[in-house]
Amino acid sequence: LYFHGGMYTIEANTGHKNWLELLFTHLDCKITYVDYSLAPENNYNETIKMVVKTYQFLTNKYPNDKFILMGDSAGGGLALVLAQYLRDNQFDNEPEKLILYSPWIILDMHNPEIQSMAKKDFFLDVHLLKNAANIYAGGSDLSHKYLSPYFGSYKDLGEIHIFYGSDEILAPDITLFKMKCKEEHAEATFQCFENMQHVFQLFTFLPESMAVLRKTIEIFS
Repeated sequence: LYFHGGMYTIEANTGHKNWLELLFTHLDCKITYVDYSLAPENNYNETIKMVVKTYQFLTNKYPNDKFILMGDSAGGGLALVLAQYLRDNQFDNEPEKLILYSPWIILDMHNPEIQSMAKKDFFLDVHLLKNAANIYAGGSDLSHKYLSPYFGSYKDLGEIHIFYGSDEILAPDITLFKMKCKEEHAEATFQCFENMQHVFQLFTFLPESMAVLRKTIEIFS
C-alpha cells in the first residue's frame, strides 16, 4: 500500500505515478495506491478511518498476502500511523514491513534545528507545513501519536526502512526518530543521502533515486 505526500492537503503528482510504475515493473506483487482523504475537507480522524477501512478491505480480499506499507513525506507519516493503529488495536494480518521516504513524523515543526535546515531545503516551507498541520489536526494537539507518529511506539511494527536526504527540513526530526527507534530496540534501518533534498527519491533522473529504488527492491525480496 502506497500513501503519497503533499502535507495532507495536496493530491499526488506524476512523480508518484512514475515511481509506482517503476516499482511495478521490477516487483512481482500487487501495488495499491491509496487516494486518502485530504484536509481541509477532512481532518486526521476521517483520514485514519478511511485508510483503516482500506487496509481491512484488502486484507479480507487477499488474506494470504503479505503486506508492506509505503509512503513519502506526509504519506510516510500516515503509513507509520496506520501501522501503529493496527498494532494498538490488534488487527489481524498486520503489515510485515514499512518503507518510508522522507517521512513527516512530527507535525509541529518546533525542532530548533529546523530553521538552519530551511535554507537548504528548496521544496518545503516551514510556515506552509505548520498551516497544513493545523488544518489537518482540526483543533487536536499536534503531539497526538496519530498525528505525529514520533510520539507513538515503534515496537512490534515489523521492519522499518527509512530513506531521507541530509538537506531537507525534516532531517532533524528523522534523526530524533532514529534515536528513539534505537532506544526502543525497534527493527529499523535509516539511510541518509548526502546533499539530497526532500523526497529526492521521486526524482528518478537522479542516481541517488535509482539507488533507493534498488534498495527498495531488495527489501521486497
